Amino acid sequence: AMTTDLTARQRRTLERMFAGAVAAAHPSRCLIPHLPAPPQGRLIILAAGKAGASMAAAAERFYRETHGLGPDVVTGLAVARHGYGEPAG
Repeated sequence: AMTTDLTARQRRTLERMFAGAVAAAHPSRCLIPHLPAPPQGRLIILAAGKAGASMAAAAERFYRETHGLGPDVVTGLAVARHGYGEPAG
C-alpha cells in the first residue's frame, strides 16, 4: 500500500507553493493587463460571483490610480457570496 504521509518540510513546501499560486491568480495581479483603456464619459464596473468583489475592487483601483478617474466618473456594482466582500474605494 502506498503511504501519503508528508514530512513537515514537504507540507510547508506544498503550502508555500499553493499560497503562491493563489496569490498569482488574485484579480489584483492577473486582471489588470486585460482591462481596456478607460472610455470617454462614465465608467460602470459590474461584477458577480465569488471573485466579483475582488475583480471590481482591482478594476476600480486601476482606473482611479492609473488613469486618475474620480468618483464622479467611476461607479459600479459587485454581487458576491457572503464572506467574499471587498471594501469599495
